[in-house]
Amino acid sequence: MNKKRWIAVAIALVLFVASLGSQFLSSRLADQTEDSLSQLTGNLIPGTSLQENVLESGDAGNRIAVLHIEGTIQSGAGSMLTDGSSYDHDLFLEQLKAIEEDDTVKGIFLIVDSPGGGVYESAEAHDKLYRIAAEKEIPVYASMQGTAASGGYYISAGADKIYATAETTTGSIGVIMQAIEYSGLLEKLGIEYNTIKSGSLKDIGSPDRDMTEEERALLQAYVDEAYQRFVTVVSAGRDMPEEEVRAVANGMIYSGTQAQSLGLVDEIAYTDDALIAMKAAYELEDAEVFDYTSTPGLFSDFSWLFAQAAAKLTSQENQTLSELQLLRDTFGTTAAPRLLYLYGGE
Repeated sequence: MNKKRWIAVAIALVLFVASLGSQFLSSRLADQTEDSLSQLTGNLIPGTSLQENVLESGDAGNRIAVLHIEGTIQSGAGSMLTDGSSYDHDLFLEQLKAIEEDDTVKGIFLIVDSPGGGVYESAEAHDKLYRIAAEKEIPVYASMQGTAASGGYYISAGADKIYATAETTTGSIGVIMQAIEYSGLLEKLGIEYNTIKSGSLKDIGSPDRDMTEEERALLQAYVDEAYQRFVTVVSAGRDMPEEEVRAVANGMIYSGTQAQSLGLVDEIAYTDDALIAMKAAYELEDAEVFDYTSTPGLFSDFSWLFAQAAAKLTSQENQTLSELQLLRDTFGTTAAPRLLYLYGGE
């Protein structure tokens, strides 16, 4: 063959090899893309905003669901700009519903790091959690981390076993309602409220005047009723006589070791050890352990990056307003305070 033909053959071979390489790369890219999409969507739970996140591989037919109670227990979700670890009540209830409909869940492991919060939210989380556990006949173990006080303890109280560390702050069993009264300041400023009301108690707890003895007695009875519910929950959950519960339920906080000596905590151990103990007690050593996220991991990463960038762009004044909004949503307003199972008050 002459030189031109050899060049033509060489070019043809190069094109042929390039074609094979292109097909191989395209196939690999498609496989990798499919795998990536599978990772993003494979664990999504249909009909929910939840995605399962496997923490420990194991038997997919016998699983332990990990639930988190972190931050102030309140309705809705906290702002990522102000409280990245804020408790999301609606999300927690959605997780409970997913567990209720999942026959592979054989145990619930509750991780608590919360000072408590709203009376309503604490009660709803507690009641639905233990109703589902009872109906499914599965155990609930609670692991208290830094703080599990007031509403945080309320939700933990029904667990089959409660674990804490020596450093855990717990207790604060009780109810608080606070309101600001600034009538003296208004008088100094020459400001008067003109209130038209349908009944003498319509503006009970109003911040612009002294509270009457009748109003104080009525609000105290309101708080006492919520306190009784708290005592009942602890008594039932810890199998303690109400008299014993009341002796320790004076609002006092306790370390984990103190709480154990009082019967409020079963064992002193860190979260990993508590999970191992649960597995051993219920023959779940080979169980898959998982928790829930509200969005696929990739989008969560983007959300986190966006939140960080937004936080830098947000002015100090607007951040302060966001904090005040969060406080108002959590504690109510000065004119309409909320009942709270909360350590430390406002």
